[in-house]
Amino acid sequence: MVFKVFRLGRRSERARSLLLQLAGYTNKNSIMESLYKLKHNESKFKKVIIVHDMTNLERQKCKRLVDEAKLHSAYRGRPVG
Repeated sequence: MVFKVFRLGRRSERARSLLLQLAGYTNKNSIMESLYKLKHNESKFKKVIIVHDMTNLERQKCKRLVDEAKLHSAYRGRPVG
């Protein structure tokens, strides 16, 4: 269930981003798990992009975890990236 919807950025001729505030993590997770359906659907949905909205600290932690996983993968002899 969508709790709030915000338009980001200033008005212009380009499309503006939307920020959706969902009622809970279960709603967010079900949406994020179903994203593959958008890419395999009609062409009008192929340009829709949905990403997690993370704080700077969350982004840094995520980047560090990805870097560690790449290093671990490279150490075990698997391809990186």
